[in-house]
Amino acid sequence: MAIVICLKKLPWVLLAMVFLAPVWGRAKASSDASPGPGAVQQLLERAGNRKLATSERRAAAAKALAEARARGDLHSEAEAEYALAQVEWDTEDLGPALEQCRIARRLFQRAGDDEGALKALRRSGDILYRFGDYKDAMETYVKALHEAEALAARVPDRQHRLNLAHIHVTMGNVLRRTGDRDQALAEYQTALRIYRAEQYKLGCAGLQLNMGNLLADQGRHKEALSLYKDAERAGVQLGNTQLVAIALTSMASSNVQLGRLSTARTLLRRSFALCSESGNTRGTMHNEVVMGDLLAAGGRPKAALRRYETALKMAETLHDQAKAAEIHGLMAGVFHTLGENAQAYEHLVMQRELSRKILDAEEAARISGLRTAYAAQRREAQIALLQQREASERARSWLLGLGLGSVVIVLLIIITGLLLRARGHRLILRQKRELEQAYVRMEELSRTDALTGLPNRRDAVLRLTAEIARSQRSGETFGLGITDIDGFKQVNDRLGHQTGDRVLTAVAKALRTCLREPDYVARWGGDEFLLIISTVDADGLQTASERMHAAVAEAELPPLGDGCRLTISCGFVLCSGGDADAWLQRADEALYRAKKKGRNVSEIVPCKPV
Repeated sequence: MAIVICLKKLPWVLLAMVFLAPVWGRAKASSDASPGPGAVQQLLERAGNRKLATSERRAAAAKALAEARARGDLHSEAEAEYALAQVEWDTEDLGPALEQCRIARRLFQRAGDDEGALKALRRSGDILYRFGDYKDAMETYVKALHEAEALAARVPDRQHRLNLAHIHVTMGNVLRRTGDRDQALAEYQTALRIYRAEQYKLGCAGLQLNMGNLLADQGRHKEALSLYKDAERAGVQLGNTQLVAIALTSMASSNVQLGRLSTARTLLRRSFALCSESGNTRGTMHNEVVMGDLLAAGGRPKAALRRYETALKMAETLHDQAKAAEIHGLMAGVFHTLGENAQAYEHLVMQRELSRKILDAEEAARISGLRTAYAAQRREAQIALLQQREASERARSWLLGLGLGSVVIVLLIIITGLLLRARGHRLILRQKRELEQAYVRMEELSRTDALTGLPNRRDAVLRLTAEIARSQRSGETFGLGITDIDGFKQVNDRLGHQTGDRVLTAVAKALRTCLREPDYVARWGGDEFLLIISTVDADGLQTASERMHAAVAEAELPPLGDGCRLTISCGFVLCSGGDADAWLQRADEALYRAKKKGRNVSEIVPCKPV
């Protein structure tokens, strides 16, 4: 009987199987094709594994991105976009890396992930720095610093504090590149305090390199070597080959400057080997430059040129405009030594064009201003906090007095409260004064060249703008000049950067003392000085030029040897109103013409409308 019933129902069972089979098949296929969150995470980990080939990492990131989009997982999609950006960053493909970072940041923001959004913003700043776009890099880092401070205040853990330190380091790197060494040092010291407090050894070692570079920039190579050696030892202990390679290259560079060529060659061999093992193209480029310096110092200029040419090709491949400008300058010096002045001039022009493209005068001023504005905001926030504390003190004193019933106790508490309030008020006033004085001092430092004591490039741009406005109002002409020291690179190469710094200081003093009271001189960059001769005609400009040449000839200089006589070349233009960039361009062109005529020459261009 049971068999008969089953046979009767069999057609219905078969019919149900026919209809349900496609549905079950689609569900199974969907289950097999869509991995869960764990599988996506595994793909992201594979994309971040630098030991794998670039193609494998890129494929893993792309697959993770596709899976995250299919599942509608916004956070995983953001992580996948960032993983793609990291692959492009590691391969120095900076354009796509920047675009991927910006996409990742927008996705992190939509997903409500503040940490992820900050991570993508910081990497965007790093890419802009590599591009040589220092103004946008500094703006990005300042924005990242504000976000990192908010995160650290909301969730005060170690990683958020380290993020703050990392951003201070990168801001210091931008300021060093733009010549603001004092503010760069201040950023490095802020980061170092955090790293030491958090016992972050890798960060401390990296900062030893950065601060060593600051010393090397000032020609203090023996002091720099001590920091580089400490960084190398730390890199070995931590097993960080990249840190060791950078330290070895830096040590080699300082040894070349100190004339220890054999030691420098040994250090470079070790660094070349480490960079080759890890595929570090950027490190190899830096090594090629230092090897060129070593060969030039050893009297092998043609071999040095071949190294520089190799490094230049690598810099162009890596889109590193700042390094390319530096290499063009080095090649110009070698060609000049060989007596091939036409090629030296071509490379000098390329260096100037790249340097101007990377960082013009107004951009340098804006970068320094960004840091100053950030410091000012911090100062205002601290003052506001002190004012809030003062208000809280007043409220507490009032509430204490209100709650007491005895006249005697009320009087005692009022007297005590008044004393405390007066003491707190005095403390707040003193702290406000100290903050304001510190801000004024910081503003002064941001507009003064640390070596010569002259106004710096930022101040010079502001003064030139004011002089143009005054000229437009009064109709009077004024002189704008750019001057540089003849053969200054040879002084540095032959006698060292310390002697070069003494020469710069002596020339700055001579120029400052020979000018009239309303005239102006500033350090423009390197061995260049900018001059503004107020209310002058062509004859007066000629007289001022002659005074400058005479003052430099009589300056108290360090021994230069071989009867060497220090001279300057000047390019002047007579200005009336107009545009600052156009006048600067004319003065620069006049300086070029003067340099082509020989040493100790001034070229004066008459006033023409711009």
